[in-house]
Amino acid sequence: IFANTSWNIYNFRINLIKFLIKKKYNVTNFSGKDKYSEKLNQFDFKNIFFDIKNRDLNIINQILIIFKILYFLYIQKPNVVLSFTIKMNIYIGLIRLIFFNFIFIPNITGLGSSFDKKSKFRSMYIILYKLSFKKANHVFFQNNRDYRYFRKLKIVENNFTIIPGSGIDVEAYKYKKLILNKNIKFLFASRLLKEKGIREYLLAAEIIKKKYKNASFYVLGSLEDEKNKKIEKILLNYHNKKIINYLGVTNDIPHHIMETDCLIMPTYYNEGIPRILIEAAALGRPIITTNQAGCKDICINNYNGFIINKKNLKDLSLLIEKYINLSDEKKNIFSQNGRKLVEAKFNDSIILEKYYHAIENNFKNIWVY
Repeated sequence: IFANTSWNIYNFRINLIKFLIKKKYNVTNFSGKDKYSEKLNQFDFKNIFFDIKNRDLNIINQILIIFKILYFLYIQKPNVVLSFTIKMNIYIGLIRLIFFNFIFIPNITGLGSSFDKKSKFRSMYIILYKLSFKKANHVFFQNNRDYRYFRKLKIVENNFTIIPGSGIDVEAYKYKKLILNKNIKFLFASRLLKEKGIREYLLAAEIIKKKYKNASFYVLGSLEDEKNKKIEKILLNYHNKKIINYLGVTNDIPHHIMETDCLIMPTYYNEGIPRILIEAAALGRPIITTNQAGCKDICINNYNGFIINKKNLKDLSLLIEKYINLSDEKKNIFSQNGRKLVEAKFNDSIILEKYYHAIENNFKNIWVY
């Protein structure tokens, strides 16, 4: 299993790995080294870590990473390779195309900023995906938009499955009833990227707090790199003015979700299905998010939250105000509906079975080393 970060494996793939081990597969994780690497070593599977920076496009560094992967695959000789994140999907696919024969099953967890129309790398990524997916045995998508986009570009044909994000262990994420009182708490929890809508959230918080003294706004998340210094400065300014409360980063996101009344994610990033939205719905928290692919799969307008237009501050402010003025009964209905939606469509057992069938159905294509 390949991913850019150990954080990705620890937070999103552990249940998949445990499931595959129960099915008698030998599993090795190959992921970027970070503070979650040590946590992965506590589990009963092999880990190999490497240094990689998500936004590093230095050609020499990327060639070195590819050679590390090549060496690893030569030594390990896997029957099946599952990949996540853009770089790993492309690198594994190119290696599969040129060097080795194994079952290759990538997962498109969102297109990211690389596929924005303004991105200078968009054409390059399209070419790389076309090459790297030529011998993909099966491709998982997390929303219909990404699938249609790849189908239009003729990157995939019929060897695909659309799954509900990374799913969630509904037994681990127990429903917690809303505690309704006069003080209403909103939470933004995500990487603090401009595309995730952090600026819109801050501006909306400023607007709402002028009218509703009982509304509190919280921010949880990390600043990804040096490019976010401007956002960091703005964020800390809003924190110092007591417009928002910046909580930093945490290893216990569910706790913070349960401490709030509503989760807000005004993203216009090319998401798969944001895990944070699934977690919020599972825990019984209403959602306010955008009409973005993936987001509107887990938030149904007027059912378990509200859908706003992307980059629309007025829309966001009006719907935050609308949520504040909802009756307690309506807020509880939103809360219960979110949980029902997760149990019906986002239980990770659904996804685990789809992975198992994709692997088993492709074993006939194995080439013996």
